[in-house]
Amino acid sequence: MIVDTSILTRSGIYFDYVKPTAHMIKIEDIAKALSNTCRFGGHSRFYSVAEHSVHCAQLAVDMELNNESVLYALMHDAQEAYIGDMPKPLKMIMPEFQALEERIERVVYAALGVVTTDSRTIKRIDMMMLKAEKLYLFSDDKQVWPCIASIPEVMIDIKCWTPERAETEFMGVWNELR
Repeated sequence: MIVDTSILTRSGIYFDYVKPTAHMIKIEDIAKALSNTCRFGGHSRFYSVAEHSVHCAQLAVDMELNNESVLYALMHDAQEAYIGDMPKPLKMIMPEFQALEERIERVVYAALGVVTTDSRTIKRIDMMMLKAEKLYLFSDDKQVWPCIASIPEVMIDIKCWTPERAETEFMGVWNELR
């Protein structure tokens, strides 16, 4: 059996990890994969990266950011459609993985026209979501996560959507913004 550096996506396109190109990127593949990808390495109730992304986009809307920034909030984890959602503590000790993630992220953003000029704000939104997710998805409320200690709490209606619902919601936001 020959194993190369590509995976077959939902749309029938081969995505090559070594040489990713814009023509390998389809929003439908991203929506499908993110809707089936559980955050926190699967160590919570099923809560998809797609649902997380939709909530991030909604926070950007609530903050009255422009459509470009709302799109960036929706797509900030799009590369995970191809590499999965690796828990941050593990990712931090794997510099080669981080480099791969950044390379794929650049290709995805270029292919889909995502502008990343508001990265500090989008990172803050991501951290606000992390705090909301910790409160909703994890029962140990006494555990301190230092990375979110100073982040304000936001009210987010986390539902733990099915993958089908998460895919539909993600594509709905994408279509509204495009």
